[in-house]
Amino acid sequence: MKQVERKCKTCKHWDIEYAKNKAGRVRKDSVAQCNYPLPILPASCSRNTPVKGWMAESYGKDCLCYSQRIVK
Repeated sequence: MKQVERKCKTCKHWDIEYAKNKAGRVRKDSVAQCNYPLPILPASCSRNTPVKGWMAESYGKDCLCYSQRIVK
């Protein structure tokens, strides 16, 4: 089995549908949101709440939340 490169493009949490062009291909310069499910934090953490970022397809090499996308 071929080793998949760890990056946002191959992660199941990256919104790949947003990054595709009209032909259905992921654009090289594309960015999309990371949809990793964040836990619900108490109101006291409102100033330090993590924000879901916009990630390029090549980011995520060292991401702790990485989970390989299953291709059908």
